[in-house]
Amino acid sequence: MEADYGLAAGRMVSQELTELRDPEPDANPPNSPASPDDPSRYYETRFLSPDEFWRVESQFREHGVGLPNPELSQIAVVEDDEGEIISFSVLQPIYHLEPFWTRQDHEHENLWERTLNAHEDQIRHLLRSRNFPSLQVMIFSPRPGWARRFKKYGYDEPGWSVLVKDYKP
Repeated sequence: MEADYGLAAGRMVSQELTELRDPEPDANPPNSPASPDDPSRYYETRFLSPDEFWRVESQFREHGVGLPNPELSQIAVVEDDEGEIISFSVLQPIYHLEPFWTRQDHEHENLWERTLNAHEDQIRHLLRSRNFPSLQVMIFSPRPGWARRFKKYGYDEPGWSVLVKDYKP
């Protein structure tokens, strides 16, 4: 068993997503007419290769985030008949820092801060050791009081809704 569970999990995710990063040629979704009113124009739906990720960089900048790691992510795009990207979505792993738990008789001690600091040290180490430019970490906070605590550590509420779907084979 590896001593560093975070790095072991990262290797597992990397291995699982290798197929996503380099999909089989027939894995690209089929092309379809641009509109029922104009069947002469077609939209192409395909996956960007890692060296094409720059094509969607401006949309990420608009939201204040960097491009996803091409080694761990997949970007599906829809291009018009001139090759312009008119839609895209990204499948990417995101680190989640949760749950936070403290035994009730110790809740007044703010021990959650110690565990958060330990994770932040590990995240900084990961960034340095892997030479990552950034790493996004999310915390889902079920109670407003906890959200206020995490904001003190630089976490923001992006105003997004979180939707979850469990996929099964």
